[in-house]
This record gives sequence, structure tokens and C-alpha cells, in this order.
Amino acid sequence: MLAVRGEAGPASGLLIVGCRTAVIVPSHDCLGVDLDTCADETARQCADVLYGSGGAERARWLLRRYPGCLFVLLRAGGSRCVAVARTGVRAVTAVGDGRTAHGWDPVLLASLLHMWVVALLPLEMLASAVFVCAGRTYRFTASSTGIRAGGG
Repeated sequence: MLAVRGEAGPASGLLIVGCRTAVIVPSHDCLGVDLDTCADETARQCADVLYGSGGAERARWLLRRYPGCLFVLLRAGGSRCVAVARTGVRAVTAVGDGRTAHGWDPVLLASLLHMWVVALLPLEMLASAVFVCAGRTYRFTASSTGIRAGGG
């Protein structure tokens, strides 16, 4: 995951799903763009993953505006992040220590979700997962919310 003009983040995180674990590192196979710091429209048009702050309405708008984007990851306030996939499935992450507002790991979360989507694994399976990254513990819930963007 290449972060365009983004902050440097942790080098890896650990995904635990049931009795299986996987180390998640930023992937160079996809392009992630930080919406809050990168205004380059070309980079946004080429992004596999867009991340920043906002809620479900902004996610719907972004998926319509950028049809090549697989999903949008947004810090939704408090200790929540919302990822909305082009399929309409939404994964919500909550940080165990409640520090999302003061530090979150969008590059690694985006890498994790991108890897998951590209592997054609259902986001609903993340409901049993825990992601540990930079001293933060992320837990997931997933739902189909009717949030669906055309294309892709």
C-alpha cells in the first residue's frame, strides 16, 4: 500500500481469525490515498483504497465519484472506523483502547481490507477477527447496509 502524502505508520500488524494468524504489512500491489492530506485528483482517480475521515454518506459519494476504488475507509469519530466496500458490505472497526480519534492506522487497515477483498473473502468473516497494530486492538463487525455504489 503506497500512502500518498500520508503519515508514516507502523510497519506491520497481526490479524487473528480464529486459530489462524497473519502478519499484515503495507502492500505495494495497491494504491491507497489519504483524502485528508492529498488533494491530487489523479492520485484519487487511480486509488484502490481511499481513506480519511467521514461517515457512510461520504463513503457512498466517494465510491460513486471514484469507480476504480474497491472500498473507502473512514475514521467515523470516537473509536470507530467504517470501511464501505463497493459490494455494499460495511465493516466497522472499533479500537479496544478507544484511541482511534488520536491515532489510527489507516494504511495497515486499508492493506488488510484490500488483501481480504482481493482474495474474495467475505467481509462478514472479519466479525470473528482481531487486528493488533501499534499497540491498538481493532475488532470488527460487518453488515450489508444497502450502501451500494454502481460499477466495479
